[in-house]
Amino acid sequence: MYEISLLASAKMFLHAAKHPCNAVNGVLLTEVSNRKAIVDCVPLFHISLHAQPLAEAALYIIDHYCTSNNLVVVGYYFAPELQNQKIDPGKSNISGIKLAEKIAENNEGNACIFVLTSEHSLTDALTSCFKVFSTSEGSSDWVSVRSTDVKCCESDQGTEAGPAIAAMISSRVHHLVIDMDDHFNDIERNADWSNKSIDEIVSQT
Repeated sequence: MYEISLLASAKMFLHAAKHPCNAVNGVLLTEVSNRKAIVDCVPLFHISLHAQPLAEAALYIIDHYCTSNNLVVVGYYFAPELQNQKIDPGKSNISGIKLAEKIAENNEGNACIFVLTSEHSLTDALTSCFKVFSTSEGSSDWVSVRSTDVKCCESDQGTEAGPAIAAMISSRVHHLVIDMDDHFNDIERNADWSNKSIDEIVSQT
């Protein structure tokens, strides 16, 4: 079973909300001691999804951050430009699937992909708003994970993840998200690529 924190869920959906006309992607982080519990994510790109040199530079920065914080990259998230399009990693129609495969390679074959969809409202169960695929040691195939095998954590105040994220979007919190495209475009102005400002908002939700 996968568990995803409100912080990681919020950053994914806020990233997509900031760029509703673009595909977006990012990486998912866990603590080294528990690689099934996603605790955070780092938004990568909304323009440069196919730019390999930028992806390598971003992952180099993120790897150093993870090493310093006892974290590890174990997954990849993606929101397609048309969020109702059918996504199947087995058919390689996820932008950045090679990055997801590299993450799996670095984790002894174990990794996950979260694909955001627009099939349901955030006020519904959050697990209905994304599809999850995973691969495991000994297999290179991406297998669909049942929604019942994914747990979305509530806020510290007991608010369910979906309504909490919907409220953040209503409050325009998504405009605060900084991804690696923003960071590389203006490093001094957009230094907070780990989005600590979002961390503070989520902690108060």
